[in-house]
Amino acid sequence: MSNVLRHRTVMTAGEKVAVALPFTDALREYHPEGVFPLLEDPKASRRAAVVGMFVLRPATAPLTGTMRAADTKALFNPALDWVYNLNGVDGGGLISATNPVDAYRLALQYTLSDAVLVGSNIAAVDGVGSPQLGPGYVWQGYAVCEWGNVKAADPGLAAKMMENRKLWQEMGYLSSRKYPAQLVFTQTGRRYEGSNYCLQARIFHDKHPNGERIEAYVLTSEKGAANVRANAAKFGLGDRIDDILVVVPPPAGEEEEGGSFAVDYAAIPQLVHDRLDVKILNHDGGRDLLHAFYTAGALAQMNITLMRHKAVRDVLATYPLVDDATRAAALADFPNRLRYFFSNGEETEPMSHGIPAHFDIACVVTDEADDAAIVTFTCNRKPWYVTPTGT
Repeated sequence: MSNVLRHRTVMTAGEKVAVALPFTDALREYHPEGVFPLLEDPKASRRAAVVGMFVLRPATAPLTGTMRAADTKALFNPALDWVYNLNGVDGGGLISATNPVDAYRLALQYTLSDAVLVGSNIAAVDGVGSPQLGPGYVWQGYAVCEWGNVKAADPGLAAKMMENRKLWQEMGYLSSRKYPAQLVFTQTGRRYEGSNYCLQARIFHDKHPNGERIEAYVLTSEKGAANVRANAAKFGLGDRIDDILVVVPPPAGEEEEGGSFAVDYAAIPQLVHDRLDVKILNHDGGRDLLHAFYTAGALAQMNITLMRHKAVRDVLATYPLVDDATRAAALADFPNRLRYFFSNGEETEPMSHGIPAHFDIACVVTDEADDAAIVTFTCNRKPWYVTPTGT
């Protein structure tokens, strides 16, 4: 048994947890006495509990030391400039430095959900195959369990997680579907010449390992649905598009004759619960879409992995998955390539990229190296991303 996947709970604010879902004995080998806290009980609310997820790392100054309950205040240091992406070396691999526990938790959240939602840009880039990137990404736990940093630690992990899925199904917290559905959100449904389109994504055309077609949907506005429908036949989906489309209504008062591009984000948890039998929905980005769900009150919680012991610049300097030319270019233009997760300054104050003071922690889990802290934050709808003036 490898220890690289082992992690432990540092603290839990029990009064903030609606239900603590259990792990099987096989998964408790990696998280002793662990549970999965949900801050909204979908059996009680009768709508989907939407769980946001991201991995972040400070840009230039790491956060060192151990991770104990008393140390959580250090996470709120406003000098920590939390980054979710570095343009040109895109994706969570660099930000996590391929941390195996971060990958484990990603596979766990994919597997133990009824659906995973991503934005259309992510689907059109990561989800579309290419000679360089391979067949295209699928947002499934079994795919993550094939990553080298996970498979080397436990080649049978996907099967163990599927057993835990069955347990939650028996408890009534997941639907009877064997694998989580894939949801792609596009507000406009527009297709841009020269760019991939979300309907090209592998999830709309491929099958699971057992031969079942991947269950995939497009969530969009009323007018967005017309645009998606108009493009469906180009990608061989003309005969299935009625089943694929899930139309989100506009907010009250924003209805338009002939349809609207506006969407009521607050309605999505109820919509996917009633239409698709989704009880737990994992929201896997992007940042702007996650923020829209958050401020609308559509998120139950955010599970954010905070990488601590190295800054992004330090990881990039030795990151093995980029060539020397790409590394040199990224280091030379480093400040301009950083994409910050939090931007919570006001016009009269310097822009800060630290965790906002109004965030509230419900649970903290850390790996044995105290490098990856998986923090469950409550969602109070107060904005945490403000577009800088002039952009």
